[in-house]
Amino acid sequence: MTKKMTMFAVIALLAAAGTLQAKGMGRQGAGPGVSGAWHGKGGFGQKFGKRMVTHMRDRLSEKLDLSAEQEKKVEEILTAKAEKAKALLEEARKKGDALRQEGSVEIRAILDKEQAKTFDKLKSRMERRRDERRARRLGDGGNAEGRGEQGGD
Repeated sequence: MTKKMTMFAVIALLAAAGTLQAKGMGRQGAGPGVSGAWHGKGGFGQKFGKRMVTHMRDRLSEKLDLSAEQEKKVEEILTAKAEKAKALLEEARKKGDALRQEGSVEIRAILDKEQAKTFDKLKSRMERRRDERRARRLGDGGNAEGRGEQGGD
């Protein structure tokens, strides 16, 4: 397989991932025209799984008329890159969580007692909602971060 084809496959993988994230695909009811291969349980990270690799391999095979050997190599490349992309997304999520926490600490430090109390309630509600969204994407039906917060707003 040439470097050009390998680069094309990697760029196609990343472009597909970026498009999916931008369009919010990966959620139930993501909208009209959303392929069943791209939505359902699993969230964005799921798209870096076997289903996405198979879809990309099939698409490249069709467009490039790949041989069976080339298909196998493309699948291996896509699988390896998908694993790296999934790890990068997880790392970015953790860094984003740390930044949010750092910002919250700094904001809370400048608030008076009443404002801090209100801020804590708002923050708790936002965290609970974020955890619920993550849990839905992961398909576990539970609390993705294990905070265990329940109740209304």
